[in-house]
Amino acid sequence: MSDTPESGPSGQYGPHGQPGAYGQAGADGQPIGYGRPGQSWPQAADLRPDAGPAPVLVSFPGTSKQARLTVAFRAILAIPQLLALAIVSAVGGVVAFIGWWAALFTGQLPDWAHQLLAGLVRWSTRVSAYLYLVTGTYPPFSLDDTSYAVRLITKPTRLNPLAVLFRCFLMIPAGLVSGAASLGLAVLSVVAWVITVITGRMPTAMQQAFSAIIRFMARYTGYAYMVTPEYPSGLYGDQPEPAPWSARPGFPASEPGVGPIPVETAAPQYAPPRTPATSVQAPPAPESGGPPAQVGDPWRLVLSSRAKALVTTSLVIGAVVLVAYIVLFVAISSAAVSNATALANVNSAYGRLDSVLKTFPARTVACGQNLSCVMALDGKVSTAFASFGTSLQQAGVPTAYSGDETKLVADTATITADFGRLAGAQSASQYAGIVDGMNITSTLGRWKADFNGLESALSSK
Repeated sequence: MSDTPESGPSGQYGPHGQPGAYGQAGADGQPIGYGRPGQSWPQAADLRPDAGPAPVLVSFPGTSKQARLTVAFRAILAIPQLLALAIVSAVGGVVAFIGWWAALFTGQLPDWAHQLLAGLVRWSTRVSAYLYLVTGTYPPFSLDDTSYAVRLITKPTRLNPLAVLFRCFLMIPAGLVSGAASLGLAVLSVVAWVITVITGRMPTAMQQAFSAIIRFMARYTGYAYMVTPEYPSGLYGDQPEPAPWSARPGFPASEPGVGPIPVETAAPQYAPPRTPATSVQAPPAPESGGPPAQVGDPWRLVLSSRAKALVTTSLVIGAVVLVAYIVLFVAISSAAVSNATALANVNSAYGRLDSVLKTFPARTVACGQNLSCVMALDGKVSTAFASFGTSLQQAGVPTAYSGDETKLVADTATITADFGRLAGAQSASQYAGIVDGMNITSTLGRWKADFNGLESALSSK
């Protein structure tokens, strides 16, 4: 599905309302607009292996009207893409692991691995651009470089085995920046969604900032997958292109008004151009006459000051969210560790007490009518409960469960005192009177219920 045709690669129409072939001239030999009015398809790039730098190049469309209905339900419409992408990403993880070993020993990803992983980065970038309203055109379910508003290309090249070996560590700084920027992007996208639902158009500054963040995320993923050896960069965009008549280092300045030299545009297969490409084909002169419009490099992303401010805002928001998440995670983890430690201590104390209680009935029966023997056993039980109470107070039970601990400590103290009085009886009649007044069965039942409650509370968190 798609919205109102964008002024981008997949939505720009040639003469007579028919789209031109991707990367080729339209009808009557005229180039088809790319990204903005008066701009043609992305310039040809030399993608031969080991032919110079191998960046992850991404081009984005300009701002355009989007159907408000699809914007309103954008998150829902993106679900099929996200599910399919999750499945392919799982496969990509396996391929990346295999490719890591291959790159470690050969210094290069196998062609099949580079093709799949580069396609995965491409697909992920398209889905992000659609989800975050950079484009209203529904992305294809494809890893290939097809005719779409957001275009991503890269090329296989040699990798440094040492950098491959330590890739996980080298990824950390860029990963923190990418993570913070993506979190901030998610927050700012809510504001962008409200604006776009109301106006039907993403503000230009937001579109530029979102594009820059998405491109940085793509470059980070490409670096993580070893698709490229170049470290992620360009979060704040690229430097503006010099004017066509500006003097380049070592070259004399040309006269103003001289347009760029036309060169061959790139075909979808990205066959290497016959000559190095430095610009794109200039569009025809307007009907009203005058010099042809100058064409910029569509792979270059130049941000306005407002867009850069939004990128900074995204980083700040993302950093705050990330720090808050880390603090919450540490707090929860610490609480879980505290609970586990307290539970282990309580169970250990109960185990020592239980070893005494399990033998108490049989030993009491074995004593027969020997009251001194029975009283000695009562003394051992009293000592065992007293030891349990001391261990319970030293178990490190978190303050959140202090109420459960207090009840169990009180019950333990009552039982300790009762069995202590039995152990200190002076006669059989006194012993019988103490037994009649203490209701030991009810007290032990309440103690067992309180212990189970504390154990359950410590186990549930």
